Amino acid sequence: MPDTILLSPAGNFSLQMNKHIIDNGLTAAAVARRFGHSPSAVYQYTSGRAVPRPKYRPDLASALGVSLAQLESWCREQVVTTPPLPRDDLDDTLADLRGVLRQMPAQRWPVVVEIVRQVGRLS
Repeated sequence: MPDTILLSPAGNFSLQMNKHIIDNGLTAAAVARRFGHSPSAVYQYTSGRAVPRPKYRPDLASALGVSLAQLESWCREQVVTTPPLPRDDLDDTLADLRGVLRQMPAQRWPVVVEIVRQVGRLS
């Protein structure tokens, strides 16, 4: 049975904005420059901590190269359905990761965990 996840408005906005940035070869710093705001303001949106206030949305949409309507759609909560991962695939993937982790210094493991979290946010 598929898993159903309810994304908050900030969570959905973060997911959609990050996907758009990656798909279009942008960087958060470039978006911040075009937007005319600090990189930390853009980070609030890409990290899922906040959605942009309505008065900032037209400028942010322009900086991202999307319509205001598209950006507004990112500001709503969304139900996401994901198919379950077959058990064999999960076990095989974990075995692969264990092998890779054993070959790298333990100090780098937290970086791998963060990469997995970031990938999970984009899918």
